[in-house]
Amino acid sequence: MNDIYCEFIVKRKTGKMALFCRYLIVIATFLAFYYGMFLLQFYGLFFGMLLVFLSMYVFRNTNVEYEYQFVSGELDIDVIFAKKKRKKARRFDIRSVEVFAPADSDVLKPYERYKQEKAYKVVDYSSGYPDRKKYAFIVSMGERGIAKVIFEPNEKMVEAIRNYIPSKMQR
Repeated sequence: MNDIYCEFIVKRKTGKMALFCRYLIVIATFLAFYYGMFLLQFYGLFFGMLLVFLSMYVFRNTNVEYEYQFVSGELDIDVIFAKKKRKKARRFDIRSVEVFAPADSDVLKPYERYKQEKAYKVVDYSSGYPDRKKYAFIVSMGERGIAKVIFEPNEKMVEAIRNYIPSKMQR
């Protein structure tokens, strides 16, 4: 019963394109109701309601959080949309990690030679804020190649991973 458990939630920064889509859909909905009721009557109301449902979809999918759970060698990353809907993003076995280091570390540079190949993939599960401490690890994905996974664990989770794979952890 030597289980290690840590969890941490990170809110994703709302990007410029997502904010633009939010503003655009709100303005379009307002205009559809305002002008549609006078000019198109029933069809304007129908189009306005359609835009309301579309705006709910846009707002839900642009409000994203990531939840990291580390349980005895398994790192689960879930995506939470609008604090209501949860989707399992990935599960990583920490034992299959080749190297674990801060995201800006030189230790990860040799793995960038795989960028020219289709077998290299970068997956970002971080908040998107440049001033926060990010970590990355290289993991083998089997026949699909290798992946560089970027995320933002707290210090407790980093320490738990360090205790679990001390030889693969770099500073």
